[in-house]
Amino acid sequence: MEKKDLENILNELLKSIGYKKKGNNWILKKDEVTKIVNLQKSKYSNRFYINYGFILNSLPIGNLSMHIFNGVGSQDKEENEWIKDNLDFEKNIPRDNRILALRKIIDMHIIKKIEFINSKEDIRTYLVNRSDLNDISLNVRQYLDIS
Repeated sequence: MEKKDLENILNELLKSIGYKKKGNNWILKKDEVTKIVNLQKSKYSNRFYINYGFILNSLPIGNLSMHIFNGVGSQDKEENEWIKDNLDFEKNIPRDNRILALRKIIDMHIIKKIEFINSKEDIRTYLVNRSDLNDISLNVRQYLDIS
């Protein structure tokens, strides 16, 4: 598989729900929140990473790409390995199997996680329910009134 194949899968799944492609990003702008899905290629191999997150539209972004940044993965060790393997195009996985897996990964680990986050309050709720906020900047936590 090639990068273009993965881009086509992302296009198919994300454009159908309103995202617009700009470079390696798919963007969906709402009134209070902008959702971003980002495709990143490893500098060292033919491995890819899919990142996603949010921009709070009324909070200056500074030099960040997103206020809230997540990488696709799983806390379940086996599932995380399956995700990493399917995003590593150097792994010998039959094309049809990989396409089905990538579609499932994008649907379950991105779309289903962020489809209901459309406002500042949705982001606040999302973050309050996370186990760790160490990667959330102080100005974002203050803006959302999260201690």
